Amino acid sequence: MSALNPLLKPKSIAVVGVSMEPNKVGHQIFVNLQSFDGPVYPINPKHKRILGREVFPDVLSIPEHIDLVIIVTPAQTVEAICDQCIDKKVKAIIIVSAGFAETSKAGREIQDRIASKLAHNNIVLLGPNCLGALNPHHKLNASFAPAIISKGGIALISQSGAILTSIFSSFAGRQVGCSFALSLGNSAGVNVTDALEYALFDPHTKVVGVYVESLPQMREFFALCKQLSNTKPVILLKGGTTTAGQTASLSHTAALATDSSLLHDASYQAGFVYTQTIEQFVETLVFIDTLYTQHESLPNNLMILTNAGGPGVNSVDFASQNNVPLAAWSKASTERFGRLLPRVHPNNPTDLIGDASVADFEAALAIADEADEVGSILLIITEQAVTDVPGLTKLLVERAKKKKNKPLIVALMGGESLHKYRKILREEKITVVEYANEGVEIFAYTEHARLAQFVDRSAQILSKLEKKLPSVPISRLAFPLQNLNIAGVLTLLENYGFTLPRTAIVTDELQLQELEKLRPENVFPLIAKTGNLGLKHKAAVGALVKDISNIEETKKAYQDLQKFGNQLVLQETIENAQEVILGGKRNNTYGTFIAIGSGGSLTNIIADRAYIFLPASQREIRKAFARTKIISELSNEQQQLVLLAIEHLIKLFNEHQEIAELEINPLMVTADTAYAADVKVELTGTL
Repeated sequence: MSALNPLLKPKSIAVVGVSMEPNKVGHQIFVNLQSFDGPVYPINPKHKRILGREVFPDVLSIPEHIDLVIIVTPAQTVEAICDQCIDKKVKAIIIVSAGFAETSKAGREIQDRIASKLAHNNIVLLGPNCLGALNPHHKLNASFAPAIISKGGIALISQSGAILTSIFSSFAGRQVGCSFALSLGNSAGVNVTDALEYALFDPHTKVVGVYVESLPQMREFFALCKQLSNTKPVILLKGGTTTAGQTASLSHTAALATDSSLLHDASYQAGFVYTQTIEQFVETLVFIDTLYTQHESLPNNLMILTNAGGPGVNSVDFASQNNVPLAAWSKASTERFGRLLPRVHPNNPTDLIGDASVADFEAALAIADEADEVGSILLIITEQAVTDVPGLTKLLVERAKKKKNKPLIVALMGGESLHKYRKILREEKITVVEYANEGVEIFAYTEHARLAQFVDRSAQILSKLEKKLPSVPISRLAFPLQNLNIAGVLTLLENYGFTLPRTAIVTDELQLQELEKLRPENVFPLIAKTGNLGLKHKAAVGALVKDISNIEETKKAYQDLQKFGNQLVLQETIENAQEVILGGKRNNTYGTFIAIGSGGSLTNIIADRAYIFLPASQREIRKAFARTKIISELSNEQQQLVLLAIEHLIKLFNEHQEIAELEINPLMVTADTAYAADVKVELTGTL
């Protein structure tokens, strides 16, 4: 039995704050509950009867047991009502009222006090400051949503009530329904992960839509998405992913690790689908719900049919850029085109030509529906002089009624004059967009959801390195991490398997004389840089000197770099190497993650990062690395060197919780060695 059953499957309900006025929230909630099968008790000390029902003065005056109490009264009255609910031994409470943590510190204190009391008494709390809860399969609409919500397979979990009401309005005319919907509000009790756990075992839920503005339980969210994604796709829309300006960061690892970029990469590893706009969010939910209703699986191998060459070509390009698998006609299908549509050259896209008739569209769709090589169809219709849009609309409606055809998205391209035809198609549960690229986006999200069924659900780090590299005892380290210096950091890297360029650390000019005893060809060319670990972006501030070819230039570099600190690092120049950035960071929200991408001189030119969230399996590490641009510049041997370096860094972070952030940039990858050429590090105590 789910902990949320008293909230979503109550046997009896009371509404505190029912109003006689139709425009009041309490009145709307009470009206919405009229279809509920169990008893519903209105509570308001000012009235005797509302809508023909006896009104009670307070919770304790109701003689029967109550499962769920909905509170719609001013914030200052809510705590006393909750105390009555505790005495009454109710099982769940929805606080619709606002005026708590979202308004003031005092409101937060009251909210926390209420939440603590209810948790102590095992009472489920939804809200405060929320729209309410819905379960159409239980005839429950415990909300003030204006639309009638029908039964369906889409679970909606949202921090915003306004987002929910807009989605309900969209669903209303499309024969789309919900399995359940929860407006979390301030999430003082029920949170996103609680709702996902309910969705995991809910037999009516086929796909889950989540809208949040904050995710304090991010790692739990990732874990639940991994569990759900095998059978129930999770579609995420997150507000607040952009920042007007970012503060300076110690490293490029953190500088590019925005909320949006981290969520994008986490979606591959955790198995959810990350959408960017509410339109993408809603259309993807509806399309996948329809697929599971009619086809019970998610398709791939997209075929594009069009009566206009330009939009077709652009759509193929866009599909390729978004990793949507494209279908190719078989010999048998090509022969059918030759017989039925001899003017058409079957490719992808297949251009049916501008004067294509309804019969031409019908024949092309029939070929695609019967072709094993085609998994799904994007049909692009542009309104040309001879295009029979009413006839095509009728054709598509008749096709939809058969319900045994390939998954289809229609791009009905044109202005407001075509709106009535889009409406007709949507009423038949056909996904329709105005522009072809919107259709490709939905297919891209659907493909992401399909691949999410195969994410690695292991919670452990599966690494060959774990057997090869024993734990490094602290006693072996040549420094206490609390007193961090460049020599200690280099020793740390060596202890964890990293290869360093030949390096000398110089603290006074006398030590430079030792270089003169060596043959120049064994030493030069050199790179000189400060050993100051707290300095950000050495090259940008002039704290790094390249191409030093003799001892005099070395002495000059030493003098010039004294302003950054008295430690000078002299390092051999690594030739013929690819430059990679490899970093790790601890984050309060996302946990520990590893960043990999193009480094060195390309760091600020190419936005190339893939993020790996720990714990991670070898499969997940390899898939993340494969998403980078730099991988195409590396040989197979060099790729293996980078993968080994990633595992070294993961082990280092796992065994040294005191390290908040560490970046190797560049990791110089030659034909047979990966050199950790430069390092930046920050401890948790210095955050």
